[in-house]
Amino acid sequence: MDAYLLESGGQVPPYHVVSQVWGDIQEHLCLAGILWEVPISNSHKWDAILSFCRTKGVRWLWMDVLCINQTPESKDAQAEKAREIPNMSHYYRNAVACLVVPTDHDTFSHSYSGDDPAIPP
Repeated sequence: MDAYLLESGGQVPPYHVVSQVWGDIQEHLCLAGILWEVPISNSHKWDAILSFCRTKGVRWLWMDVLCINQTPESKDAQAEKAREIPNMSHYYRNAVACLVVPTDHDTFSHSYSGDDPAIPP
């Protein structure tokens, strides 16, 4: 699965939202279509998210750290973050499902081994 941004002409496809706790930032990912480095605690967490999406057939994903530039030293990014934070409840409310990613990526990878009626097969 390649990560990229797509302008959809105002049509919002069904999407999953990710709620994560990154923990202590150890790495930064460079992802295609994202104009800033994405801070993460470890790359295994990102791999677990992608694996879940592949397994469950999730095509669209919204994550604040991917969709809102949160670079601390950028005034433009901080202004964007201030504008978008009030909209986050809308993003969560309109998602097909919320994928909750705990700090421990192993717990995450095992927590979705069963069937969940809220998540399409």
